[in-house]
Amino acid sequence: MGVNCDDGTYTGSALENFLDAFVKALRIAGLPLPTSDMLRGHAEDAGFVDVEVYDIKQPWGPWPKDPNMKKIGQIMEMVLTTGLEVYPTQPLAPLPSLYDD
Repeated sequence: MGVNCDDGTYTGSALENFLDAFVKALRIAGLPLPTSDMLRGHAEDAGFVDVEVYDIKQPWGPWPKDPNMKKIGQIMEMVLTTGLEVYPTQPLAPLPSLYDD
């Protein structure tokens, strides 16, 4: 999972630990995390041609100064605070030792 942070605060954070455990649980459960190559392949298999994939910056909170990025960050913050705990429920359930902290 390609999560980065401009100011370095992601490294060693609770979010990094959570996402590491989530990705590990997905692998153990046989549920691959979608990659850009995988998604491109699915689009091409469905008949799309000239599929292009771009890496984009997506804020996870409302701190950007740019108004458009701030709005995106506000939406992401809402998604994360109201639903993030639901996504890992199934793959993490059989692996309690992954989230002891």
